[in-house]
Formats: sequence, structure tokens, C-alpha cells
Amino acid sequence: CMFTPDLDERARARLQIEADLNSALENNEMRVFFQPLVDAKTHDMVGCETLIRWQHPTRGLVFPGEFIEHAEDSGLITRMGDWIIRAALSEARKLPAHVRISCNISPLQIHSASLVSTVVNALATNRIEPSRLELEITETVLMSDTDFTLKRLHQLKDLGVRIALDDFGTGFSSLS
Repeated sequence: CMFTPDLDERARARLQIEADLNSALENNEMRVFFQPLVDAKTHDMVGCETLIRWQHPTRGLVFPGEFIEHAEDSGLITRMGDWIIRAALSEARKLPAHVRISCNISPLQIHSASLVSTVVNALATNRIEPSRLELEITETVLMSDTDFTLKRLHQLKDLGVRIALDDFGTGFSSLS
């Protein structure tokens, strides 16, 4: 690979977004939104999927497609994921007691030493029943370090937290 001004520009942009993400976490620029999950028969809201957005000071509302990959690559996804769990459960206090809250967790986050304590503390602080929290994992999470991952998932399940497989059929078990 030969150095080009384009490579330099991309490297600088990457460093800038990583610095901006660090700043965003420290300056409380992340926002959680809920997408309702509705029972098809009763039309009742039974849950909410947690979505993250970045309220950037100059760019406005930034969607995750523009920053999640950078957060994963830089390792910030574990801090961001812990923040999402705490923020989502804080908001869940305002919802009816039967409404489930689902949060995605990344492959890096499942290996984070802080995940279980973050979940326990967020549930206790917000007085949320563990069964109301559903952590969504992808096939990629299941396929990495299987023994450790299963042990961690059992720890979470033993707390009463629900585990769901998200985007099933788009990865390892894809029909393609």
C-alpha cells in the first residue's frame, strides 16, 4: 500500500471521530430512543427496543450507522453499551411494569468485565424486575469464545434477564 493524501485524510477522519465519540460520552451527547414492540393480536405495546443516537453539537442527530463501527473498532463500544443499559433502564421506570426493554450488546461488550455489574446496578438503581430486560445478541456473539460467552450468558440469565438472538439468519446461519 502506498501513501496517498486520501489515506491520510481517512486516518485523520478516523482519529477525529474517535476523539469526538470520547467527548460525546463525557459530555452526555448520546440519546436513547425507544422503538415500540407491539403484540400483533392485541395491538398492545409489550416492549421497546432501545436505539441510540448521537446528538452532535454541530452535526445534529447522528444515526448509529455513522459511529457504531468506530466505537467497536476503538473499544469505546463497551463504555457506550454500559451507558445504554443504564440510560434505557432509567427511562424504563416511566413505562408500565409489563413493558420489556431490549438492548443490543456487542461481541466486545459480552467480554467486558463490567457488563454483569452494570446490569445488576442498573436494575437495582431503577427498581426494574430483571425479566423486563432483554439483551439482544447476534450470532457473532455466540460464535466467539463459545465457552466464555455461554458462561456469561448463563450469569445474565441466572439474574432473570432475558436473552434474545437478534438478526438470526443474517450471519452464520444465513440462507445464502
